[in-house]
Amino acid sequence: MAMFNAIKGKSIYQQFLSAQKQPFSNWLKGLGVPLPEKLFSKITCWDDLSSKEINSDILSRKQQKKLAQFIEHKDVKQLVKILRQININGFTNDNQFK
Repeated sequence: MAMFNAIKGKSIYQQFLSAQKQPFSNWLKGLGVPLPEKLFSKITCWDDLSSKEINSDILSRKQQKKLAQFIEHKDVKQLVKILRQININGFTNDNQFK
């Protein structure tokens, strides 16, 4: 197994720093959050996904159910917990995963 050299290690580190600074909407898209494209820019933190205004006023019942299932999935919960721990913007406001 090849070891990381200093240049490769620095490149990976820079990629992590760049990913950490991405807008929250990019994280939502990257995670595959099931939302209409127009909503991604309106969501500012993870807690917004369970907001009653978004769920009842904007999403159909089918979309609401799909979003709720996504949010409650054990792998998603675990990933959100990790993203909170590494201080990714938008995930740190969520008290559900403390």
